[in-house]
Amino acid sequence: MSVVEVQVSDAVKTRTEFAKLFTFDVLDEGVFEAAARTQVREHAFGGAIAAQALVAAARTVSTDRAVHSVHCHFLRAGDTTAPTKLVVTSLRDGRSYSTRSVIAEQHGKPIFAMTAAFHVEEEGWEHQTAVMESPDPESLPTLRDRGESIGGKGGEWLTRLADAHALDVRFGENLPRDGNRDPSMSFWFRCLEDLHGDNILHAGVMLYVSDLMMLSTALRPHEYEPGGRKSDNASLDHAVWIHQTPRADEWLRYEMAGPWAGRGRALVDGRIFNREGTLIATVVQEGMARLRPEF
Repeated sequence: MSVVEVQVSDAVKTRTEFAKLFTFDVLDEGVFEAAARTQVREHAFGGAIAAQALVAAARTVSTDRAVHSVHCHFLRAGDTTAPTKLVVTSLRDGRSYSTRSVIAEQHGKPIFAMTAAFHVEEEGWEHQTAVMESPDPESLPTLRDRGESIGGKGGEWLTRLADAHALDVRFGENLPRDGNRDPSMSFWFRCLEDLHGDNILHAGVMLYVSDLMMLSTALRPHEYEPGGRKSDNASLDHAVWIHQTPRADEWLRYEMAGPWAGRGRALVDGRIFNREGTLIATVVQEGMARLRPEF
């Protein structure tokens, strides 16, 4: 079906290091290959392949053009033990805008498709209606501290989440799997690696994080309630509009809400702000939420 959205399970132990994630071999003009990520097959995270595809696309675009939108489709489940071929096609290079398509392949089959658009910075009208209200990230506990205070399976899950990504993630009062009826979620995050001032790497890390917890947000009123019916979940399509160049090694806040779920699917939208409250990106995702049979 598509890349499984469950990012951290009991079997997932390999930590994502962004320096390795964004290192490619060049096979031909516009053709890149990313190495296998694990020796033992694990759940493949959609945000990882999306981030790789964006970075590969950007490597074929003039450096005066920043990414302003990406549209992703997850076609098949990824294999973390296999290399990934990233085939970038130039669709347009205009005076101000460039567009690329990217197909990610494993075992000779496409697993992921993206279109990414880039724009030369220019003057324009400005306004922002979205408002961020949140405590400072430093006032919130780390994942490890939160996990130790909670204990049990929930605490173990938070510790595994900390181990799985080179990120500092801080939740507020609500947690992804607390069974709250409100289909909303928010957290602060920042990258723990040196991104060397490379704007496209910062955008890649933000795109990676934009796929974290999205379907979990939609499942909060359903699956994570006590006795809730289980489902199989996967990202289907994922769109991000980037309004400002992000700094992923500085604090960013991700706020998500799930306005609809039904017919085995769920819709989630999100906003990413910087610490000053400037809207950096808008995110929308539709995912599979297929109920498992009841026995």
